[in-house]
Parts: sequence; C-alpha cells; structure tokens
Amino acid sequence: MSKITKFVWASDNHGELGCPDALSALYAYCDDFKPDLRLGGGDHYDCAPLRKGAMNEMEGVRSIKDDLTAGHEFMRRFRPTHLLWGNHEYRLEKLARSHSSSVVRDFCSDTFSEMNRVARKCGAKVILPYRRDKPLRIGPITGHHGIGSDLTKMGMFYGTEGGLFLCGHGHTGQQVNLPKFGRGAAYMSPALGQLDLFDYSENTLSAAKHNNGFIAGWFKDKEWKAWIIHRLGDGKWYWQTDIKTFTPKTR
Repeated sequence: MSKITKFVWASDNHGELGCPDALSALYAYCDDFKPDLRLGGGDHYDCAPLRKGAMNEMEGVRSIKDDLTAGHEFMRRFRPTHLLWGNHEYRLEKLARSHSSSVVRDFCSDTFSEMNRVARKCGAKVILPYRRDKPLRIGPITGHHGIGSDLTKMGMFYGTEGGLFLCGHGHTGQQVNLPKFGRGAAYMSPALGQLDLFDYSENTLSAAKHNNGFIAGWFKDKEWKAWIIHRLGDGKWYWQTDIKTFTPKTR
C-alpha cells in the first residue's frame, strides 16, 4: 500500500525582492511539516534589469549580483527537490539566444548555467524550463509556473482528471474547481516577495488581491489534499502540520 507523500509548493520570491517575513514562515513550516517533496514554482530570481525596456527605468539600476545572492540563498534554505523556472528566469534564457550583443548573450548564458548548478547542488533532482509544454507531473499533481492570470483556464489546460494543478505567477493565493472533470481543482500560490516592491503590477486590478504565502498538502495514489498558507490581517501565520487518519470501527 502506498504511503502519504507530503509536499510544499513555494514560488515568486523574486530574488532580492523576497519578503523576510514570508520566507521565514516558509522555512519554519518546512521544519514542522517535513515535506517529502519541495516544489519550487519559479520566479525565484527577479532579473529586473534584463526586462525589455528596463534600462530606461528604475529597474535598470538594480544589481544583478544582489538578485543572484538572494536567489541562491533561497535555494540553499528551501532545498527544492523539483524546480520549475518562471518567466523572470526565462529572461536570461531568451537573451542568451537572441540579444544582439555577444557580451549580453554570454553573460545571460553563464548566469543561467550558474542558477541551474546552484539548484542541483541544493537538491533539485528535476529542473524544468519555462515552456508551455513542460509542466511538472508527480502522481495526481501537475505544476507549472503559470501563464497569464486566469486560473480556471490554466487548470483546465494542464489538469488531469480528478487531479491537482499548482501554479504561481499571479501572486493571489486562490483556488478554483475544475468543472471539466467533475472533480479536481487548481491552486494559485501567494507570493514570497515584498508586494509593495512589485512596481510592474502596482496599478493593476489584480494587485489588490496579492498576498504572501505558499501551498502545502499531501497525496496518496490518486487522492490528494492541499491548502493555502498565508499571513492574516493580524500579521500572524496560522497553519496545520499534523496528518492523522481515522478508520471507523465496523459494527
């Protein structure tokens, strides 16, 4: 008989923009929960100066070195067993292929290779690129960093019958059922970054729903449970870590 497998999904710490309070909560939760799988959902580095047009804006003056240092520290502390790169890390991969300057291409290629080396050294057995056709699949779980903000559409596209779809990217911490399958659900993780520093989204309607947190749960064969863990209005974090089973006595 298969055993229960516990997991934690963490995403969107955005390198040097990581929220110390949220990251401390994540590490403390992992110490309590002792997950079998630690799933990194992407955007663990921000790579802000490499965004198109950033050189003409405030993002262009931010330090790539500080961003890498913070992202590497997250890898060492969280120790992901499985890792999905997000759209922010994809900036490096894209520029390594397409930038007109060989200096920029070489820098991006070397930096992206360094990030992958650090992730593997910290325990990542599986590392997947940011591709629409490259989701993570483990048992009833399908994971992807996320494309766009429509959680239902992403869940219907990636989810399997009765399964659990996990993503980040939207920073909102929400859950929807997947009516296409009659059962199953999709979860979008809150962010682990400092929300007030996400300048690129500050004037969007979706930013009003951003919050800090992560996702945890378990699965056994095709059965699963998941919950969103986030900071409440009183500044405290409330969570459950014990998993107990109950078998009714037959009469």
